[in-house]
Amino acid sequence: MLLANSKAPKTPGRARVFRTRRIHYLQTAVYLGWDDDLGCETIPRDRANLQMAMYALWLALGNNIFCKTLRASTIKEYVWAVATFIMLFSQYDPRKIHDMDKNVCPHLQAIFAELDRYDKVPHRREPFSMDMMRLAKEEAVTIRAVAPLGWRAALVDWYEVGLAAGNRKIEWAQDQGIWDPAKVHKNVYGDTYAFCLNDVRGETADGRRMKGGLAVWRARDTIRKVWITYRYQKNGDNGEERLHVRNDNPGGHCFVSAMMRILDRFITLRGSADTTTPLAIYRCERSGRDKCINGNLIKGHMRLLAAKAYGFDITKPSSDYEEVKRWSSHSLRVGACTTLHGMGFNGTSIKWLLRWKSDAFMVYLRNLTVLGIRQNEALDKAAAMPHFY
Repeated sequence: MLLANSKAPKTPGRARVFRTRRIHYLQTAVYLGWDDDLGCETIPRDRANLQMAMYALWLALGNNIFCKTLRASTIKEYVWAVATFIMLFSQYDPRKIHDMDKNVCPHLQAIFAELDRYDKVPHRREPFSMDMMRLAKEEAVTIRAVAPLGWRAALVDWYEVGLAAGNRKIEWAQDQGIWDPAKVHKNVYGDTYAFCLNDVRGETADGRRMKGGLAVWRARDTIRKVWITYRYQKNGDNGEERLHVRNDNPGGHCFVSAMMRILDRFITLRGSADTTTPLAIYRCERSGRDKCINGNLIKGHMRLLAAKAYGFDITKPSSDYEEVKRWSSHSLRVGACTTLHGMGFNGTSIKWLLRWKSDAFMVYLRNLTVLGIRQNEALDKAAAMPHFY
């Protein structure tokens, strides 16, 4: 019955593709040590499910016929071709927990979901660039003197922090439409998801450790190092601390200085005893109420910066209007990744600094001017070397 319901290839060309994919599976099985039962005839179904998931992951890492990254839909076709082959021997679908299931097993579902997300990322967001950061910091000089507790001043400080740390929006801000500090997003443990006062600790120039944001704020003029705690993370490293060091370059980008301004603003607004409200808050000038920075606020301001930095006309509907939609809160993480890549950091360093456990960061990389310049310099040096080849 299973074989009757399987969609067999209808053309000779399609049949060749199926045969090639099945042969690739057999080669993979032998290479990975699955040769005790290639056709899954004697192994339990749950192991067959796991074997299919491992094969899908193997394909996703570039280990396929063409030795290149495949789209999620193509990987699903590979797995389906192998499943129809295995059903010739085992009489059950190795992708499913039960023959009557409509969906594949949870292992495959998780991998397919991640691959679908992976396919969409490159077209989703543009990076928050150094040009946009420069414009934001220029605006902040005037804004801090007029409204140091307002949203504009707060956003610029968080841009500087986010560009250094590659923070995801959920780690510091709220979703669109959420502005009330009493209704913020919670993690699975019921705690405030975003950074709070006690998630910051520091060290002074003489080596004294300051535990807790309040202690750091009191010694803010002498703080040289800051650790920020990620209580809950997408990568599973909950409670991880990351170190940032003060930048003594005048006018340079400095995580520590920006964090001191954030703490100063928070304690002015909420006091030193509030350890559950997110640090990313501001005082609304119209209502006089304390509000959280959210996705709407970030998106609107970031798109204005992008329009100004790159000369987009957003006063009327046009192609420019569609172009600026590529910037949002996630652009900070994209910007952190592309900046490090452009400055020559290797994949291992990028993954460590920006808290990735896989090579998923590759989808954020862009064609940067600095990379083109470095490529030209490399070619010039090679041309100047006698007997290079």
